Amino acid sequence: MSETLQHDAISVEAAIGSFTQVLTDLQSAHADLTTRAARMEAELQIKVEELDHANAHLQAVLAALPTGVLVSDADGNVVEVNGVARELLGDDASSMDVFAQLSNATQDTAIERTAADGTRRVVATRTAAVWVDQDQPLGNVLVLDDRTQLTRVTERLHQQSKMAALGTMAGGIAHEIRNPMNAIRGFAGLLLRELDGDTTAAKWASKIVQGSGEVDAIITSTLALAHPERLALETVNAHELAHEALEIARTDAEREGHAQNFELEVHGDSQAVVHVDRLELRQALRNLLANAMQAQTDGGRVELSVTSADDGVTFTVDDAGPGIPAELAARVTEPFFTTRAEGTGLGLALVHTIASLHGGELTLGETTSPLGGARVQIRIPHLESNK
Repeated sequence: MSETLQHDAISVEAAIGSFTQVLTDLQSAHADLTTRAARMEAELQIKVEELDHANAHLQAVLAALPTGVLVSDADGNVVEVNGVARELLGDDASSMDVFAQLSNATQDTAIERTAADGTRRVVATRTAAVWVDQDQPLGNVLVLDDRTQLTRVTERLHQQSKMAALGTMAGGIAHEIRNPMNAIRGFAGLLLRELDGDTTAAKWASKIVQGSGEVDAIITSTLALAHPERLALETVNAHELAHEALEIARTDAEREGHAQNFELEVHGDSQAVVHVDRLELRQALRNLLANAMQAQTDGGRVELSVTSADDGVTFTVDDAGPGIPAELAARVTEPFFTTRAEGTGLGLALVHTIASLHGGELTLGETTSPLGGARVQIRIPHLESNK
């Protein structure tokens, strides 16, 4: 019996020893695993920090780029959009459909888009595929280049060149026409005085005098395009100048018998000042107001507003008419181009010339008028930036 107990005690002692060894081994393994886990966590934290730093660097680079950048994954989902791209595309910046549409456009071909601020922008696109290896695409990068200013300058230079050529030719023709037209007008006036005012002949003579006067006005506008006079610059209150132009336009409408059909209003910065030729710029605004009223055959509303910024003063004419079709916006400032049967096609051409002489610019239809029709603007730079 004692031998059995002694044997059992030895077995128990051996089992305890084995368990103790196993426990010691487990504790050692646990300590080793804990050390490894801590080391791996530290290494992972370093990698995460490096990744965050690299991502922050990438975001800073994307934000600093002067071009728009969009990145898509292999499934076409837009995963990255920089600030310039959001500015150019607005709410459509993250759209898969827009990304696909722009990616499929002819490389480096300029297309028009509506930007986040509602203005029309000319954008050129370039697309490049990103690959992990030859068989595994990672995604695509789409680069957007805003060429609005370049396009404007190019169009402006082209327009100025074309207008100079047309103006010179038209000026020569107008000069040749003026002398015989003055003779016709003079003789018609003499004939009118000799005739009884109630006769048919007198009425026809009166129409000749009126018609020759209108032709003379066209000749004057044509010569102004061909040989613009030197500006008589002075500092004037832009708001007061706008009021003057509006009152003249109202008088013109009253003479034509339809002033009562229009609501005409001036608003904006009453303290804004510009350094301009008062008569020339007033004529330009008068032409814009006349166009706005002519666009609304049954009457409507026309607003002339003045806004001042660090780089200049902008005169904006809004109307409630049908607006300017996009396909015509580039042509309406060409001399003699008109969509109205009774129009001469010189009004906007003269406005364009006057704006250019002041170092400014005329813009048409780039943004929609809050009145629902056309918005036309003349921007005049301040004196220090006026060329």
